[in-house]
Amino acid sequence: MASDNGMWETYERRLHDPMATAILQADRLLALAPETATAQLNDVQQAMDIAALQRLRQVLTVRHAQASLADPDGGERLATAQTLLATAEETLAARASLAPMVSAPSLEKQEAWLHLMEDFNAAMAAHSPANAAATLARMLLLHDRAGELLASPPADYLKDDLVSLMCDTLAAAADYARELGDAAAARRFLQQAVDTADRHLALDAAALRLKLADFLLSRSGDFDQALQDLLPLRESMDDQPASLARVQLTLLLAEGYARIGDDFETARAIRDAAADLQTLGYSAPETATLTASLGAWIAAADRQTRTPNEFRGALLSATRSYMTIANLRYQIESDSQAGAAALALTEALTGLGMELMRRDQEIAEQDYRVLVTMAPAPDEVAPFGAISFGYEAQLKNLIDRLSGLQARIDREKASDALLEEASRLLEEGRELNAGRIVSLLLNMHAAVLHGLGRDAEAISDWREVWTRSLAAGEPGDALDAQQQIIALYLERADHAAVSRLCGEAIDLIERDRYNVSPPYLQSAFLRRKVQFYFLGVFAAYKLGDIDLMLRRAELSKARITAHRGDVQASTLAGEIRQLTRDLETVPVGDEAALRQKRRTLWDLLAIQHAADRQPAPPQFSLAAVQAALAPDEVVVSYYWLHPGVLLVTAIDCGDVATTRQVFGDDYPQLEVLVDQLGELRGPRPVEHVLDSFARYLLPEEIRPLLHGKLRVIFSPHRLLHRFPLHALPWEDNVLIARLAVSYAPSLTSLLVARPVASGTRVLAVGADQYAIPGRTITPLPGVAREIRDLHRAYTAHGVVTDLLTGPSASVETLRSWAGDNRLRDYRVLHFATHGEDVLGDSPMETALLFYDAELDGLELSTWSLEADLAVLSACHTAKRALTGPGMAELVGDDLFGLQASLFSAGARSVVGALWKADDDAAVQIMQILHSQVAAGVAPEFALQAAVNGYLAGATGDWRRNLYFWAPYVLSVFGRVPRSLPGAVN
Repeated sequence: MASDNGMWETYERRLHDPMATAILQADRLLALAPETATAQLNDVQQAMDIAALQRLRQVLTVRHAQASLADPDGGERLATAQTLLATAEETLAARASLAPMVSAPSLEKQEAWLHLMEDFNAAMAAHSPANAAATLARMLLLHDRAGELLASPPADYLKDDLVSLMCDTLAAAADYARELGDAAAARRFLQQAVDTADRHLALDAAALRLKLADFLLSRSGDFDQALQDLLPLRESMDDQPASLARVQLTLLLAEGYARIGDDFETARAIRDAAADLQTLGYSAPETATLTASLGAWIAAADRQTRTPNEFRGALLSATRSYMTIANLRYQIESDSQAGAAALALTEALTGLGMELMRRDQEIAEQDYRVLVTMAPAPDEVAPFGAISFGYEAQLKNLIDRLSGLQARIDREKASDALLEEASRLLEEGRELNAGRIVSLLLNMHAAVLHGLGRDAEAISDWREVWTRSLAAGEPGDALDAQQQIIALYLERADHAAVSRLCGEAIDLIERDRYNVSPPYLQSAFLRRKVQFYFLGVFAAYKLGDIDLMLRRAELSKARITAHRGDVQASTLAGEIRQLTRDLETVPVGDEAALRQKRRTLWDLLAIQHAADRQPAPPQFSLAAVQAALAPDEVVVSYYWLHPGVLLVTAIDCGDVATTRQVFGDDYPQLEVLVDQLGELRGPRPVEHVLDSFARYLLPEEIRPLLHGKLRVIFSPHRLLHRFPLHALPWEDNVLIARLAVSYAPSLTSLLVARPVASGTRVLAVGADQYAIPGRTITPLPGVAREIRDLHRAYTAHGVVTDLLTGPSASVETLRSWAGDNRLRDYRVLHFATHGEDVLGDSPMETALLFYDAELDGLELSTWSLEADLAVLSACHTAKRALTGPGMAELVGDDLFGLQASLFSAGARSVVGALWKADDDAAVQIMQILHSQVAAGVAPEFALQAAVNGYLAGATGDWRRNLYFWAPYVLSVFGRVPRSLPGAVN
């Protein structure tokens, strides 16, 4: 690497401080006779820009004052200084482009500033984590001194330099506070730095905002605040040329996404950042060709920057960006070979970073020794960078030995020799106060202790990691250590200890979980943490604590909240609707960017709702659920502890029963059946397979609670959301023939108080013909009859019913009505149309089709509804998403899709179809359903009557196949009125 002299010559030339260069230039001139010096100055200043001339004048001013003090009676050096200073002043005055000086220079203020800079540089150079507290105090003192100097006259002289120094001291103080484990102080210092930069309109403000956002993402867990700053900033850069600032911002988001657990968004951000780096000339590095890559980076930075700081920043930014990319790829890469290559590149880039740091410090030391000649320096100044680099060398040596120890632990059996080496490295890490490295060494030390059977000592180490990591704002490290302890207690079957430790972990996760409001990100947040919930639920089950078991299970089930106020009036919601209109006319191939922008706005809207302090979900308890149930109701909750291991709990107003069901080899068959049901396009003989799962899903242990009841509410989990539980056999018939069935996203959702809708009208929208540009869609001839039957049913009871059919059944009409809040007048909504199958990577963009356009769930969620019942007479409209963007499963059992959209918009209950709906069967079932609702029957009993009525009239086994009648389910959020009295005369 160091053999490429030309590359390093460019590097060193570009990094020398301009002021140091000006000092050397001035001192060379001052060594000459006045006439010779003036002649040389006249030659060189023609090629100097204004900034260089001003620096030279600044140096000559100081040198003139120093010469005056040294030789008051005059001398050749003083005469030369006077002549050169006069020449520089004349040249500056003659430059037509010279901006007027804000204020006259002050030698006293300049010397005070140089003293501050010397102190700042010396403190930075002498710092190591071992003296973090002292350095922190020194930085705060320097900040106050810089503030006092800024306020001194002349007011505007050196303003930018002093504001920058104030911000730098606060940013450094934040770093040292983090080293000391004081995350709150670190956040406070960074916010103060941002406020200082904003107040003085400093250029540092944008960089400080990124630093604060980095802290919020990586330490405090306040993801919402960071995203609220970063997402609009990143979006504003989309139409601009590639820049290192955009790369830095994109990778900051990528790291945030990775910490949350969203590999999909992480990978997308990595691709965007790598593409920008390539565009800028910073070619992608390979471990074997790193020198060539560095040469290209230096050449690119040389072309694109003017000042040393810009050059240094560009080169370091490119290096760190590729280090971040390699590290993130290692984290998310599933292919072991690709992961190993990413790790090797990370190590190579780390070595490159150390080499750049060493050379940078050598150049900085040279410049430092020149700069301190501008004012009297302290008697003893540590060699610039010596202590800092010495610490870095010690740290690198420790990391190298740590890697060797880990390799030995991986391949060797635990031994006293291994423990001795681990103990030695741990002690060195403590002496260096090496932060996370100490935690890593504690983990290794604990692993060896565990291998030697010294579990109590291993637990002590892991608990220290837990404590240290929490103090340092590293919850991920704390959870990793906790998982090791839990695994140890699981080996002993100590369920009480497992329950206690899982409870601590769950409390920590829940502390940060509500700081992630964007729905997809909130779902991803649990990906690498959900095991604590599973184990906590299992431990509570084994201990017989049913209330605790259910409470923990509820935390990892659907977390949808109630209607979030007047979303329609939000500016962000308006922007989402406009982008949706734009998507309808954008050329094919150009829609990806618009869709991504709309998702970003949707994330920001979710953050805005959280910031507006929308009501949190009710506090769950078994007693609260029982109090919410009527005597004729029972609720059955399902929870997968593991694929094939299911907890089934039945609850009524006075009793509870729970059991664990182990599917064994039948679980893969259940997965196949669920997939087959979702793909149904016609009758298939699947009833016998479905019936075989009744022994697991309606086991004997819970059946006594169902007997004698009129209504059952199912709260499924994961793939059971797509299983028609109401079609299981029960008392020589299907379950829905004996009990009215509804489905709830979670038990907690039953505790949400939902006021009765104030409207009394019914809206029926029937799209049987389509004129969507660029699409050919099959007409639905049964829709017209379905709408006529509905109209007749409600009219017979004196209910005002508005109809939108033909071209009037348009998205544009519905948007207009939503904008006027007219949709809030309807107690019952009915949409008869085509529905899309749920989209795996973007389930909230699953759509209904209307005459002129699509209406997807993302837009629908921004509307404001007051319906007690929304009926989606369309295919797949009750089909829950089981996967998400880049997620093979939604570990938090999140509710995405059209149901979620309607609940968010304000609907109390939703009828939809689990699979493709048959047109004729839909007409018959919907006619009976609405006849019952119009007569004041509760929705669950109305759907039961509709299914039973269809089955009673079906001729032959073929028409009685579950394909025709079983897709329709009623989903409820909150307690729905037992009847809709306002909907009848």
